[in-house]
Amino acid sequence: YWALILGTLFSRVLGVALSYALQPFRPRFTLVARRDLMTFSGWIMANGLLYFLTTRLSHLVIGRLSGPSSLSLFSAATEIANVPSTELVAPINRALFPAFARMAEGTGGLKRGLLGALSVITLLALPACIGLAAVADPLVHVLLGNKWTGAAPVVALLAFAGIVPMITSPNYLAYLALARTHIPVYIGFWQATSLILLLFVFGRNGAVGVAQAQLISSIIVVIPSVYYMHSLLQIHTADLWSVLWRPIVASAAMWLVVHAATEPLAAHVGATAYLAQLAVLVPLGFVTYVLLAVALWLFSGRPNGAETYVLDMARRATSRLAFSSAPAAARK
Repeated sequence: YWALILGTLFSRVLGVALSYALQPFRPRFTLVARRDLMTFSGWIMANGLLYFLTTRLSHLVIGRLSGPSSLSLFSAATEIANVPSTELVAPINRALFPAFARMAEGTGGLKRGLLGALSVITLLALPACIGLAAVADPLVHVLLGNKWTGAAPVVALLAFAGIVPMITSPNYLAYLALARTHIPVYIGFWQATSLILLLFVFGRNGAVGVAQAQLISSIIVVIPSVYYMHSLLQIHTADLWSVLWRPIVASAAMWLVVHAATEPLAAHVGATAYLAQLAVLVPLGFVTYVLLAVALWLFSGRPNGAETYVLDMARRATSRLAFSSAPAAARK
């Protein structure tokens, strides 16, 4: 364990040393801006506490009411359901705040930037969440084994519950760019309050009941999120719908296709051939979503949005791959 301690200590020391080497600014101790700093940081700390409450309260309720077996099942389901958030959305959000800070200095730039971020995240993360929910049963059997079958409905519910937080995650960065750090606290308080009330209703139903409470709470949070987007950035419901409807329709169709194919496929390859089911259902869902998303984009007149950005990135990646694989003489 000394390796973990020394490794963590060395990384912190190296990070501080690199910050001094890369940045000419030299900080010094002063209390001149203490009021502004405490006001800004205080709201961020309060938001962090509310986030901890909303993400850990469910575990506390399950552990208290249903015991360690249900808690372990819920924890494993949470890890699986959070994969789209940690692997898709988090890297995108890490690059957004500097861009939002620059956009906030102009007029209308932050609105366009936020809508663009929402469209890209929805285009990529929404089908991942819905697809995860659609294949939850065979996926749990493959990843966790037959003893964890009870986690499948929990994974499906938590995957749906993660849709709204992922789609609205850039909003928090926009509020920081506008120095409105109190707004995430208001939204977080709304979510925490609704979750506590819902856990009183569904908490005794075990992991599935707690997952249902989280799903309903995430839907309720849409109300304050849309309100503050409208009041601060003049983002109307029509603006949101214009960038979200194509991924929503394509994802819903993908879920219907995968759901309709699940039972016949299980009867054909065997109800216990879970890996074979995934090998068919995942490509089926992917192809269905991509084809329908592109078709809806073409039908809409090829608007400049997330589809344009993703297709442009795909073209660039294909060009780089073709260039790198070409013979050296052909590159000259």
